[in-house]
Amino acid sequence: VNPTTKQILMTSIPRDYYVAQPCQDNQKDKLTHTGIFGVSCTIETAENFLNTDINYYARVNFSSLIDIVNALGGITVNSPVSFTTTVGGYSIVAGDNYLDGEKALAFSRERYSLAGGDRDRGKNQMRVVEGMINKAISPAIITRYTSILDAVGRSFQTNMNQSEINSLIRMQLDDMSSWEIFQYSLNGYGSGNTWSPANGFNSYVMQPDQNTVDKANALINKMLNGQTLTQTDVAE
Repeated sequence: VNPTTKQILMTSIPRDYYVAQPCQDNQKDKLTHTGIFGVSCTIETAENFLNTDINYYARVNFSSLIDIVNALGGITVNSPVSFTTTVGGYSIVAGDNYLDGEKALAFSRERYSLAGGDRDRGKNQMRVVEGMINKAISPAIITRYTSILDAVGRSFQTNMNQSEINSLIRMQLDDMSSWEIFQYSLNGYGSGNTWSPANGFNSYVMQPDQNTVDKANALINKMLNGQTLTQTDVAE
């Protein structure tokens, strides 16, 4: 997040990415298994893998996502394809979709109806986050941020303190211009019958595509160095 250029870069890492994990003596395992050892393990693994510092985090679960989206009055997401969600049977059209909390969760969870499976699910999860950001900074919402925060304050876990959150909100109130949001998704290739320390047996994993990892590192560094991103930069 660069508050000077008002740009945000979201980077999606597939849950099955096979990466070294400090909480497992740097043995490689699926990224999703870091959750067994807590948020700090997930953060440290991502920091090492992406070679960057992660200063803040926010953690939500299924029910809290529903609560946050509903507190915002629903969100709009743009889907590149039409599909029907496995959970709830919701019809998603190619283009803009208005989603309440339940639909946003179903949209975020879907992978079976998507050609790219889990990777496409990760992209849709970034679209939901973008929809939440855009709604949260809209004049109708941000001008009554106190009541919104009261409604969702227990729905997510973060290491940002209240003064830091208030500072971000005041910055947006002082400059109501929109943010430019970019998305980038790491890729890889499936590898069956690979050892998983957390499972204690061989499992399906995704071996990282180093080219996409290197590109993610370059994009993050560009943001950290205060340079402006373009959509061409994040094109696959």
